[in-house]
Amino acid sequence: MKACLVLPPIRDFYLSPQRLSALGLAALERILAAEGWETAFFCAPLMAGAKALPLPPELSYLQGYLIPGESGPLTWWTGYKHFGPAFESLARTVLGENPGVVFLGAFAWAYAEEARQTARAIKSLSPGTLLVAGGGACALKPEYFFPSADFVWTGEAEPGFARFLKILSRVGTAPQALKNPFLRRELAEIPNLVWEGPESPSPAGPAFAPGTDLFPALREMPPRGEGRRFALSAARGC
Repeated sequence: MKACLVLPPIRDFYLSPQRLSALGLAALERILAAEGWETAFFCAPLMAGAKALPLPPELSYLQGYLIPGESGPLTWWTGYKHFGPAFESLARTVLGENPGVVFLGAFAWAYAEEARQTARAIKSLSPGTLLVAGGGACALKPEYFFPSADFVWTGEAEPGFARFLKILSRVGTAPQALKNPFLRRELAEIPNLVWEGPESPSPAGPAFAPGTDLFPALREMPPRGEGRRFALSAARGC
């Protein structure tokens, strides 16, 4: 079986390497490989050049602070941009891999809308493709990603991820098949996994399950010189 892991495009004034670490998706890719799945990884912000966009209404108050044509080493805030391919183009590229399931990383609430639009584009082209979203934005407001996401992980996925994959290997990845009431009882036992509907478990859960490897993706980081780099957000981020 094949899974695609997608870090969605980003809309912001500038792009920084920290936003591309995709540690959560890297951890899932390691588990997928251990379970015998084939994977394809898409870091969308690096798949196409930046495209200028008008300021969205919620950021229009910044217009008076932007200096047209400003240049120099500290001029990151010259304009609002879309980093990555258009949502439909990305969706076509991902679906070109013919995946059984797409795992979407929404690592920050600031980029939740980009993740949601990516999910919508994938589902509009292929409603029968299973789509699972996770990350910090999903933990904050999981309902924001329904109905495009079939499942949302509201906390760490690692403790129950292998079990989720075993279920998919057993019954298939068709979203409709996963709505079976008896199967939903089994899915409800997986920590932090929720879906749309009254029978979904509560999204509340521990920040870290007992015995969790707190740095599961560290092994996935490529060496840099004599060591490895990783990103750790211990508070709200910026």
